[in-house]
Amino acid sequence: MSQKKAPKSVTFDLVAVGEIVWEHRVRMGGFPTPGGKASYRATELRAAGVAALCLDRATQGQRVALAAVVGDDERDNRLVNQLQAAGVNVTALLRCHGFEPAERWVFEEGETGCCTTVAEETGGYPPEALRADWVASGRELWVDSDGSAAAQRAIAMAQAAGVPVRSLAALRVNHLHGQ
Repeated sequence: MSQKKAPKSVTFDLVAVGEIVWEHRVRMGGFPTPGGKASYRATELRAAGVAALCLDRATQGQRVALAAVVGDDERDNRLVNQLQAAGVNVTALLRCHGFEPAERWVFEEGETGCCTTVAEETGGYPPEALRADWVASGRELWVDSDGSAAAQRAIAMAQAAGVPVRSLAALRVNHLHGQ
């Protein structure tokens, strides 16, 4: 008589590994010609990437956990408080004094909706800080892209545990190409 494998214990609906990204969105009437100037109509600053995904899913009632590096300035403290208030498990967040999260500037032309994005990347989450049991505790793993060492390690851990992997970068590319 064969024994069935016991189902794994799932603590979270999703676990996410990635960078904290602050997105500056600038809406413009039109892009300037090379060397020219253009005025803008509106600008906003918001958390983007895996932090935004976690906030969204947690406010929908899902159980969510986030692994990322975050600084200790006022803006990052507000984000951590917002994540906690939404119910995001932040025990895997690494608080680093003086750390500056990635910044992304999105310039959106009002008439066409065409966007130009300028982004910087930081070192990201240290792969050695990831634990296989944490990655396996979710129904799915989300990464902001599969290019960082932490994302690659998390993906390998998730695959070994049978946890589906999703990428925000792939989602953005598919959206751009109408898929």
